[in-house]
Amino acid sequence: MKKIIFSFIIFVILSLIAILVVGKILAMPAHRTISTPTTDFNAEKVSITRRNQPPIAGWFLKNELSQPGILLLHKLRSSRLGMIDRAKFLHKSGYNVLLIDFQGHGETFGKHITFGYLESFDAHSAFNYLKNRLVNQPIGVIGVSLGGVAALIGKEPIPAEAIILESVFSTIDQAVKNRLVMRFGTYGQYFSPLLTWQIDSLLGFPAKTISPIDGISKVKSAVFIMSGSEDRRALLQETHSLYENANQPKMLWIVEGATHQNLHQYSTQAYEEKVLRFFDQHLN
Repeated sequence: MKKIIFSFIIFVILSLIAILVVGKILAMPAHRTISTPTTDFNAEKVSITRRNQPPIAGWFLKNELSQPGILLLHKLRSSRLGMIDRAKFLHKSGYNVLLIDFQGHGETFGKHITFGYLESFDAHSAFNYLKNRLVNQPIGVIGVSLGGVAALIGKEPIPAEAIILESVFSTIDQAVKNRLVMRFGTYGQYFSPLLTWQIDSLLGFPAKTISPIDGISKVKSAVFIMSGSEDRRALLQETHSLYENANQPKMLWIVEGATHQNLHQYSTQAYEEKVLRFFDQHLN
């Protein structure tokens, strides 16, 4: 019996240490040098100013300035490189496209990744840049995971005319629980307060402010929500909750068999058809 208790205590201690380490790793910046990947990707390199911070790095793919624009917001620990394929088909379809690196990602400086909190300021800055560049033109947004969170939280969601949200969790608490269950099994969820506490102490803002489920009810534009049926990081019930709390007009697409992955790569033809139909309807 004593051996069982001792083993359990050791397991708990090691789990606590592992979770604290995971929290620090997740918040570490994911910087990298980025160069234009191919000659057929004729993008203009842009630098978007932020108040009291180094600028946001990005690319602008220009069509006619009298055409609508699309802002692409990447997932956690990625960069604008992860949105290139989406940018290409949208640009080919006549849209102006802006891709950015969030703070702490790619070539945009940041001390920590903040899971949507500071990234939401970047999303608004990029939206304003695109709005000023495309005078009187409607703007659409595609936010993938972290990008979708950044589009929804803050004082208000991005005031775009059409927003696509891919694989977005409902609250940071639920997102933490999902990831701990994946790593440590069912009992992992009971350690979630340790990770959310780290957000409060290490990053300096309340974890409860990262709540896409609250933000989506404030969105006044058209919303298209999509997620994989097998996604374990943003659960299916979370996707349905986001959809239920969204205002009309709204659309939902559950991608059968997909996990927390690049939905454009997983189902390219269906993705492009649905996305173009949505933007053509609400931006033109």
